[in-house]
Amino acid sequence: DSTFRQLAAPLGGGMPESPILVRYEVQNGDDSDREGAVFPLPPAASGITLGHLRSHFPVPGRFHFRFKAPSPDGSFGGMVWADLMADVDSVPIFRGEMCLKALSIPDDADPMPVLQPISNGALAAAAAAAAASGSPIGTPPQRYRRPNPARFTGAEGFADGQPVHAASAPADFEPAARSSFAEPGSPVPGQRASPEASPPPSPPAGPPDDLMEMEFGGRSPAQATAAAPAPAATASGAPAPRAPSPPKPPPVVLDREKLKREREERAIQQVRDAAARQQEQLEKDEKLRADKVKSSNDIGTQLDEWAKTPDGQSFKDIKVLISTMHTALWPDSGWKELSLSELLGGPAAVKKWYRKAILVVHPDKQTEAPPDQQVRADRIFQALNEAFKISDDK
Repeated sequence: DSTFRQLAAPLGGGMPESPILVRYEVQNGDDSDREGAVFPLPPAASGITLGHLRSHFPVPGRFHFRFKAPSPDGSFGGMVWADLMADVDSVPIFRGEMCLKALSIPDDADPMPVLQPISNGALAAAAAAAAASGSPIGTPPQRYRRPNPARFTGAEGFADGQPVHAASAPADFEPAARSSFAEPGSPVPGQRASPEASPPPSPPAGPPDDLMEMEFGGRSPAQATAAAPAPAATASGAPAPRAPSPPKPPPVVLDREKLKREREERAIQQVRDAAARQQEQLEKDEKLRADKVKSSNDIGTQLDEWAKTPDGQSFKDIKVLISTMHTALWPDSGWKELSLSELLGGPAAVKKWYRKAILVVHPDKQTEAPPDQQVRADRIFQALNEAFKISDDK
C-alpha cells in the first residue's frame, strides 16, 4: 500500500487551478448507470484525494473506486487500473482527466478495512513463526476476512479469528483485531504464540474478492491464482524445483542471394505473363475484326435492301423499318413481329416502339455475341437512328 501511494502521489497530488473532468461508469448499477458519464470535479486546496472525489461523486450510495493510471514503465499498453483504499490517497490523473470505474457496495455490507503496510518487525516475527511451525518461508500472504465486532454481543476482542468474551478471555489476553493481510503462522496481537500452532484454515471458496473487470484477459487476479496449478511439494515441505524449459530452436539463416534471385525471377515472370495476355488479346481483337468484315460483306446487301429505298440514297420511313425489323434480325432475338397498324397511332406510338427496338439491337448488349450477330445489330441500330431523326424532323 505504501508503494502504491508513492506511485500515485506524483500523478494526482498536484493542485489544479480549475475543475477537472471526471469520466466514470457504475459497474453493477442499473442499465442507465452503466453508460459512461462525466462530471466536473472542483479543485481542492490540499490536492485531489479519494475523500475529495467521494464527497463530490454525483451518484448516491457507497462505492469502491478503481482509477486508470499511467504505468511507470509504459507496459500494459501504457496504463493500469489502480485501487485506492484510504481517503487521503492522491487520485491519479490519466492524460489530463480522471477516468474511474465505480463498484456499488450494498448498504448492509461490512465497512471496508483500510489496509496498512506490514512493518519490518512484524515481517521478521512472521518469518520466525513460519520457520518454527514448519511452513516454508516466503509463502505468499493469504487474505482473511476480518469478523465484524458488531455481530457479536459482549465480544471484547478476537483470537484466532473468533470473538472472545470478557468472561472467557485468558489473563494475558489483550483485545485486538487481526490484520486483513497476514503471513501464515504469524502471531496475532492478543494471542499467545505457540510452536504447535497450526496456520489458520483457508477461507471457503466463493466469489472473487474483486468483482470489477480487470480488462487483462477477462479474469480477476483471484480467479487466475485459483486456476494456476500449485507446484508439487517435497517431503520437507519445500516446493519442488521446476523442470527446465526446453531449449529454443536455432534461428533460421536466410540466403540473401537466393531470395534476391527468386524475387527477380518472379518479377520477370510477371512481365512475361502480362505480355502474353496482351498479345493474346490483340490476336483475339484482330480475328474478331476480320470476321466482322467478312460477315458485313456477306449480309451487307440484305441489310441495305431492308433499310434503304430502292435508289439506295436514303433510309425508309421509321414505321416501315420497325414493322419489318423481324426480317433483318437473327434467330431467337426476342423481338416479335409488329403490324404497321400498331404504329399509326401518332408520334407517341412510333416513339414507344422505336425505343423498344433500340434496346434489342443496342451494341452494348452484343459484346459477347458472334461476329454475324454483332454486324446485324450495328447496321440495324444505325438505320433505326437515322430514320427516326428524319421522321422527327418532319
